[in-house]
Amino acid sequence: MKRIVSALSAILFSSVILCGCLPRGETQTLDQIYSEAHTAYMAASPLQVPGDLAQTVSTLNSKLQALVDGNAKNFRDDTKEIAQILADITPRTGFTSRAAFGEISSQYRLFEPSASVDQTSAKVKLLVARTYSMLTGELQTTRFGL
Repeated sequence: MKRIVSALSAILFSSVILCGCLPRGETQTLDQIYSEAHTAYMAASPLQVPGDLAQTVSTLNSKLQALVDGNAKNFRDDTKEIAQILADITPRTGFTSRAAFGEISSQYRLFEPSASVDQTSAKVKLLVARTYSMLTGELQTTRFGL
């Protein structure tokens, strides 16, 4: 009897643990993640960027779009340029965003030495989505005003 009770309690405990770890409708496809990030970026009014950074942010957006669409003329040069743009605008971001901008910039630099990166890979699309999310956060807060 004692064994049955301990076996049942073990089964009950493990089922509670397993059920608690299952996804609860929180999963999204990569395309949904990218689409939501890009839509939020466009809704955040990138046109309200200070005048001296407006062209830079516009160039960044076009480079990011080219990466996702697979239209990058030279993938390594474009990722290098994106990394440089992010590094250049980092000092103008909010204090709490600077570490994230630096990290994303370094992620783009990781593509530079790779000659055989599939530019339509999920890794690139997710990185672009993360970049749009970061830019959206900045546009909704300090708007590169520092």
